[in-house]
Amino acid sequence: MVLDMKRLGKLLAYLFPLILVVGSLEVALRMMPELIPIDLLQHFHDDMRLKVAVQLDLPNRSDIQPVERDDGGPFLKKYRPNVSVTLDFGDVGATATIVTDDLGFCNPPTRSYEREKIDIMAIGDSLTWCTAVEPGEAWPAFLADLTGKSSYNLGFPGIGLYEYLVFLRKYGLQKSPDVVVLNFTEGNDFRDALRYWRFKTHGISEEGLSQESGPIGQLLGPVSLVYNMAVGTWRELFEPKRTSAKAGDTPLDARLASIDKKSLDFRYAVNFDGERIAFNIRNADRDELKHIIAVSEGLADLSVFDDALSEFRRLADEHDFIPVVIYSPSAHLVYEDYVEFEAPWVKPLARTYSDRLRDYAKEGAERFGYHYLDLTDLLMEEIRRQGAERATKLLYYPGSIHYSVEGNLVVARELAAFLQSLGYE
Repeated sequence: MVLDMKRLGKLLAYLFPLILVVGSLEVALRMMPELIPIDLLQHFHDDMRLKVAVQLDLPNRSDIQPVERDDGGPFLKKYRPNVSVTLDFGDVGATATIVTDDLGFCNPPTRSYEREKIDIMAIGDSLTWCTAVEPGEAWPAFLADLTGKSSYNLGFPGIGLYEYLVFLRKYGLQKSPDVVVLNFTEGNDFRDALRYWRFKTHGISEEGLSQESGPIGQLLGPVSLVYNMAVGTWRELFEPKRTSAKAGDTPLDARLASIDKKSLDFRYAVNFDGERIAFNIRNADRDELKHIIAVSEGLADLSVFDDALSEFRRLADEHDFIPVVIYSPSAHLVYEDYVEFEAPWVKPLARTYSDRLRDYAKEGAERFGYHYLDLTDLLMEEIRRQGAERATKLLYYPGSIHYSVEGNLVVARELAAFLQSLGYE
C-alpha cells in the first residue's frame, strides 16, 4: 500500500504541471474567447460553439431558424425576425451589424414584406444580402429607388440556386412579383449546387460532421474549451480530407478529396500604379479555389445547375413574372487588370473558371428562356471610368470581398437600365 501511494505521488507530481497549464489555458480562453481562431469553431461541440459564438457576437443558432424545404434538399436556415446580425470583416466604412426585418431578411423598414404586392423580388446569396452594407444600401433597395418600383430582398448568405428557389416559392411568389432577379454568383453557387446534389444522390450533408461522438468527446466536448481547441487543431492540421472524402465517389469528389484546402493561398492584392490594396487577407473562400481547380481541369459538370434554372423558368411561366438572371463576378475577376495573387498560378485558372461559368449562364438564357445580364464587363468599365479615383471608390470591400456601397449602386444602376431595355418601366 505504501508503494502504491508513492507511485501515486510521483504520478501526481508529473501530472501537476500539465494540469496547471491546461487549467490556466482553460481560464484564459474563457476570459478571452477572442483568442480562439474562428476557423476552429466549425469543429467545436455544438453547445460549446454556441457559447463562444454568443460571447464573440457571431451569428449563431440562437439567431437562426430552420426553413422547411419542398425539394428534398439538405438542411436550410434563415435568420430569425428582428435579430442583430454582426459580420465584421474589418473594412473601413463598412457596416458590421444590421437588424433583420419582420421576416428575418435584410430589408429597410420602408421595404416591408407586409405589402399586398411587391414588384421586384431579388433572390441570391451574400452578394444579394446586405453583407457589409446597410439594408438600404444593398442593390435590391437601390434598384427600387432607381426604378420607382417596390422591391424585396430574399437573399441569404451561404446558399445556392436551389435554395434561392425554396425562398422564392415559400415567400416570394405570394407577393405576385412582376420581375424576379436571380443573382448567379461566381463564388459559391457551384459549391452549393454540388452540396444539393450530393444530398439528393447520397443523402450526405456536411451538417454535424464536427460533433464528437466518443465517450471522451461526450464528456469534455460540452464543457472544455481546451479540449475543443485540441480537436479543432488536430482536424485542421491532420484531417483535411475529412469532409470531402465522405462526399461521394464521382470524379469531381475524388479530385476535391485530393486537394488540401488548408494548403491553398487565395489571397491577392490590387495594384493601382504602385498603390497596393490587400484583398482577402483572411484567406477565405478556399473552397472556391478548390472548385476553380476542378472546373479548370475539366473534372466538373456544370449541368448541376440545369434543374434549378429550368425550375426558375417554369415558375416564371406559372406565375407570370419576368425571369432575370444576373451574373455577379468575384472581385479578383473585376480587378483582373490590377490583381496580383500571392500564388500566381491562381490567376489564369480563375479566369478559365469564370469564363466557363459565364458561358454556361449565357447559353442557359437560350436553353431555359430567362433574360441574362452579365455584370462583369459593366463593372470593369466602371473601374476604367473611375480613373484616378478607383482606389477610393472600390466596388468590393477588400476584407469581405463583397460589393461595397459603391458596387451595390453600380449593380442596381445597370440592372435598372437592363429592365428598362426589356420594356419594364
